[in-house]
Amino acid sequence: SASAEELTLFPDKVSLGHSVLPVNYNYSPGSEDDGVTVQVPLAVAAVLTSGQLQWMVPGLREELAGVLLRALPKSLRRELQPMEPKIKAIAAGFAPGRGEFLDELADYITKQFRVQVSAADWPPGSLPPHLQPRVEVMDHQNQAITKTRDLSLIRAEADKRDVRSRAWDHTAGKWEQPAVTCWSFGDLPESIRVEEVGGNPVFAYPALVDREGEVDVRL
Repeated sequence: SASAEELTLFPDKVSLGHSVLPVNYNYSPGSEDDGVTVQVPLAVAAVLTSGQLQWMVPGLREELAGVLLRALPKSLRRELQPMEPKIKAIAAGFAPGRGEFLDELADYITKQFRVQVSAADWPPGSLPPHLQPRVEVMDHQNQAITKTRDLSLIRAEADKRDVRSRAWDHTAGKWEQPAVTCWSFGDLPESIRVEEVGGNPVFAYPALVDREGEVDVRL
């Protein structure tokens, strides 16, 4: 059975934003499902970023950092010697936000080690497939829509489908307000729990949106 340390490093659920999502692991080099697969409701998948996704498994962070540092051009690798302490520092201290993963990592390396790195310094294909999480997108009936490691394909799939549900429409009807002219809606919460899909909560995020000189409250 898995030890407590293994469960911490390779959890069976991970937090992405405000959602806690199930994760599966498969060691099968060369197969389509090799590596990490996370199940994500369509409404969450539509706004998923590589910064959230790529760093979600603690047990893979050191390997990720090592592969990416060694994939940099020789001139940058020379400046980052010795690499092992930096790999461990990245694994322990790097915390990407909601941006693109390589942009966030390049910014961290630049600030932390005083070596100027940009996302463009990594050649295409720097990460092997088993270090690129595979996303299994689930619909409102908890059926798999698509399984892919490519976030652009997930966003395209979300664009083709209505990610909203009746629960979302009900929540929007309660919270959204068009063309407000004064602060008539009180304090907006950071997030609102809309529903559960496949046992996983889906959240909406209230925002004020400027539209042609008017302000809407939108989710």
